[in-house]
Amino acid sequence: MPYINLSGASGPAYFDGDVVGWMGVFMPTVLMCILTLGLAYPYARCFFLSWYISCIVIDGKRLSFFGTWQELYPIWLKSIVLTILTLGLYYPWMYTNLRRWEHSHILSTGD
Repeated sequence: MPYINLSGASGPAYFDGDVVGWMGVFMPTVLMCILTLGLAYPYARCFFLSWYISCIVIDGKRLSFFGTWQELYPIWLKSIVLTILTLGLYYPWMYTNLRRWEHSHILSTGD
């Protein structure tokens, strides 16, 4: 699994997104989730992450997110069902599984 070693980075790391870009991504994703009662969350999450991750530059290399909502949907749905069935006890595993999936779908443009 590719990763970026931040401790060995020789150049600056920065975020170059702006408020206008964030609002242009955030508002549609929130609206999508509200109108679909949360069923569009995986699509909205991937849409947001593709913008957010592409605004991060580490050591002169821009990051990119290549995950799709089709890959995320079964993981998310299983996690939601298990969290409901266990009355919330599965939530820590749900959180870490979703973050693990997100981080495994990030690459730098230099890779």
